[in-house]
Amino acid sequence: MTVSRLKLAFVALVFLAFPIGFARAQDANDGNALLHRCSLVIRMSDGQNVSSSLDNLDAGVCMGLVRGIADTMTLWQSLDHGPVDNGEIHGCLPDSIKTIQLARIVVKYLNDHPERLQNPDTRLVLMALADAFPCKQQQ
Repeated sequence: MTVSRLKLAFVALVFLAFPIGFARAQDANDGNALLHRCSLVIRMSDGQNVSSSLDNLDAGVCMGLVRGIADTMTLWQSLDHGPVDNGEIHGCLPDSIKTIQLARIVVKYLNDHPERLQNPDTRLVLMALADAFPCKQQQ
């Protein structure tokens, strides 16, 4: 292949791939994408094969997001001194909870609340974990 043909093939590939990548990027942070990504984590954890390296990447995005939100929630817990005044917003996670368990909780929450899938993924993870692990009100 000549250099000009290689350039032409590259330009054609870029133009063909652009709409697909652009469409994917537009909804990459909503509940639909989160459900897809975290469902991949569960499939992998249960021993099922995933179809591509992109699936592996998507599963990693779920794990990173879920762990990051969980760590933030744990930080919020450690900063609460006295009665929990906003525990319903951030919940109270157990100390040694595993990320895969958190991903399973997120998937269950999303399946139970499909009307919320248009919301941002970070908000949905927070809502799922706070719902699963509400803080006990101190007297």
